[in-house]
Amino acid sequence: MEPGAAWSAYQAGHLLVRDWLAALPADVMALPSVLPSWTVRHLAAHLALVAKSVARLTEAPRGERPLTIARYVARYAAAAEMINIETRALADAAEPVAAMDKRSAAAAETMHRLGGGDPVVAAGRGPIRLSDFLVTRCIEIAVHADDLARSVPGIERPVPPPETERFAARALLDALAETAVGVFAQCAARLDVRVDQHAPADPFAPHPGADR
Repeated sequence: MEPGAAWSAYQAGHLLVRDWLAALPADVMALPSVLPSWTVRHLAAHLALVAKSVARLTEAPRGERPLTIARYVARYAAAAEMINIETRALADAAEPVAAMDKRSAAAAETMHRLGGGDPVVAAGRGPIRLSDFLVTRCIEIAVHADDLARSVPGIERPVPPPETERFAARALLDALAETAVGVFAQCAARLDVRVDQHAPADPFAPHPGADR
């Protein structure tokens, strides 16, 4: 899989959720979210940190063995408290939509710097292929768009673009098959989407002539 497709899917989902958040009445940001102890503002700040995680990427040292998506995402639990602290700090320090814009621009600069290949990158939870890391960002968008929709009932829900949901759903199903860890089943169940719902194309299929 080429990173460009996952990057485009992530960008499209990020922009859709960003615009949805920007259109909310100001007082909605202070409402409690469906995530314990987080407000809607915290969720928005967390999505800014998702963009920041792309901006921070560097190529991993030669010889680093990349984690699979399943093993990368499985490391989130150990970092939960740090993620909570960083999210709260950003929510207190900046307007979330502006923070999303700033970090999204920085992420685009990093993607340009990394070039057009699929290197192993040093990401927040360990080494991982760039393409796989970007798929984890699609998962973040898809899952937290659902969180936002459930946190603000009565407003048209933010539905990520089909390509964002396809990448997220396929990755979660693959992770479930690889590890049988309950967290992946829970995330997959929350995505109201089948892998083939929007189009027959498999985003993970290699391009013609690509090494298998």
